[in-house]
Formats: sequence, C-alpha cells, structure tokens
Amino acid sequence: MANIGWAYLLRRGLQHHARFGLRERLRRLRRREDRPAPAPTTSSERLAAQGRATRRSIHPAEPVGMLRPAEFSDAQWAAFTIRDVDVLPEQFVLDLPHARVQGKYGWVYTDASPPELVSDLWQEAGFPSRSMAGAPPTGSPARRLEGTTASLLLPWMPNYYHWTLQAVPMVDMTTRVVDLHEIDHWLVPSTSTPFVAEWLDRLGIEPRTRVPVEDWTTVIELDRLVVCSVPARNRYIPDWVVADIRRRLPAAGGAGGTRRLFVDRPNSDKRRVINHQAMLELVRDRGFTVVELAGRSVAEQAELFASADVVAGVLGAGLTNIVYCRPGTRLVEILPRNLLFPAYYKLAASCGLTYSCVQGTEPHLPGRWRFPDTEADLVVDLDALGRQLDDAAHTTNPA
Repeated sequence: MANIGWAYLLRRGLQHHARFGLRERLRRLRRREDRPAPAPTTSSERLAAQGRATRRSIHPAEPVGMLRPAEFSDAQWAAFTIRDVDVLPEQFVLDLPHARVQGKYGWVYTDASPPELVSDLWQEAGFPSRSMAGAPPTGSPARRLEGTTASLLLPWMPNYYHWTLQAVPMVDMTTRVVDLHEIDHWLVPSTSTPFVAEWLDRLGIEPRTRVPVEDWTTVIELDRLVVCSVPARNRYIPDWVVADIRRRLPAAGGAGGTRRLFVDRPNSDKRRVINHQAMLELVRDRGFTVVELAGRSVAEQAELFASADVVAGVLGAGLTNIVYCRPGTRLVEILPRNLLFPAYYKLAASCGLTYSCVQGTEPHLPGRWRFPDTEADLVVDLDALGRQLDDAAHTTNPA
C-alpha cells in the first residue's frame, strides 16, 4: 500500500500528534512514580574548571544561516527551517579520566555518584542529550578498557550521512590532542557496515583497536576517554569538515568530465517514488546516467561524484556524496512535499554547489498539523523536473 493520499496523511498525522501527546503524559506519570530520573548533567567547561578533565578548543564558534529559495512559499520555508539555528558552537576535545560510556549513541558520564552526563558533547538543537540519554548507567559495567580510548559514537549511527559528515571529522579533532598510535581503543558503530569498515581502514584505525558498540545499554568503563564534541550541528557543515573529507579521498575534487548523474533510491518501504519509471525515462532522455550506490565502495562513490557536472536525485543518504563534487557542480534535489528537509541544501552551500529543488505533487498536511514525515511516498512533478534538468544542462560551468 502506498504511503500517500489523504487517508494516509490523516492516519499518520493522528499517530504523530497522539504519540507526542502520549509522551508528555508518560513523562508526567514517571515524575509521579518511583522511577529512575534522568542523570544529573555537567559540561566540559565545568569539568575543566574543576580540574576533573582537560578541555581543548579546536574550532571556534561561527554564525550560520540559510538563504530562502525563491520558489518557496511562506509555509514551505517554515517547514524547511524547523529547528534551524544561527550559530555553530565551538568544537572541542575533552580528555576525561575514569569515564563511562553507555550505548550505541555513546553517551559520556563521569565516575561521580550518581554519574553525571556530559551534556555539551552533543549539540543538536531540538534533541537535548539529557532527554535522549534517559536514565544513567547503573550496576557493574559490561567491560573495562585500560589505557586511552577514543570514541566515534554519536546519535543516529550507523547512517551514511552522519558517519561521513560528523564521525569521520572527529578523527582529525581527536588526533590534534593525542597521537593516533597512542590510542589503545576506538569505540565505533557496527563494523559489519561496509562504509564504516572502509573508512576506519582509510583513517588508519587498526582492526585490533576497534571496539564495536551495537546496543543501547552496554556500559563501558574507561581509564581515560578522549572524546570530541559532535560537529555539524543541525546539518550545517563547516568548511573544515568538507576540507577534511576531501583531503582523505585523493580522487575527490579531481578533473571532471561532462557526466550527468541521477542517484536512484534503493527499494524501500518508505519515500518510494510512485511514478518511478516515468521519472527514470525522463532523466535518461536528457542524458543522465542512472546510478545505484548500494554495493559501491566509498572510494567508488567519491570518484562518481567528483567527475559529475550535474547531480540529481531524491532526498536520501546517497546525496551525502555531493561532498566530493567540484565547486560549481549543479545539484537538483527532489523533495517530498511532506519532508522538506534542508540537509543537502546546506551541504551544497558548504561545498560551493549550485542548488535547486523540485517538490513532489502529493497532498500534504496543512499548518500546525504538518510534520517531517520520513515515511511518506512522493509523486515527482515531471514537468518541473524536466525544466530544472534542462536549465542545469545549459548553465552548469564547474570551476
């Protein structure tokens, strides 16, 4: 059954808003009952001021912002800027003795009693670490690691976008404080994910030092933890992140050709394109090579995107690879009307690309009922897509 139409929207809207109302009611009940409270919090600056940790600033805070696309209505712009921010906080590395790390998202706690959550490592607006982390670790840790440990864990892993643009740059930050070869252990997401394993090899992190953390409750006690703040708050990708990723893949940013790429989404149960075949016929008629990225190595994906003059595709993690495109490359993104999400608009701006978008024609919820629906299918506006691709073919002139 397609995730589209008014019946679907009504059901999803009621589920979404009822779920958030239920969460609030449950929070109130928990406050009344004898249940574990969220952990007390501390900050990197407080720990450093107390002499309990060493904190080193790596990148200063910087202002950020988006320019409104001319084709966006007020309602579309409001949806596009949900949870937007106007500053990227300072990025730092914390050297913390006797730390504890909990779960696959890598929440960091002190050895105090009760343990304190270091709350400013995760900086995403709208998703506070105290709410996401929940109750503090209790009981005996599942494992104890001696020596020096670094962490590449963060929320929403192992996702290609978050791994590439947030976790990979943390290696450079970490090794500004401690030499790579002095690190005894690296906490990492599941190494069975091919792009994680490939990147760890490329970063020089030896297999014997990798400690996969794959569940929510594992608690690891550490002699010494060297951990970074998570960069790229709310999808704003700073210039130094782009430079670091391109530096580590020599093929990226090389001499380009005239290749036009259309990134096709894999079969999935969400964000399906209802008029998929008609869309593919249209892009092929305009000289685009349709590519599927599943099964390709990171290096192969980087080569593809580095050689492109125009990239087009539906919102999805595969568009993370525009980080390898040359400045001046044109990106045409197809956005579902029920998921106007600015991740690749912001990334394109950081990479010096020219961005345009085509919105779907499917129905959407109005006003305050609207929410980012990651499951809704879409109907591509083929006429609008054709115009955007024709314009891209005539105006693209990469530097």
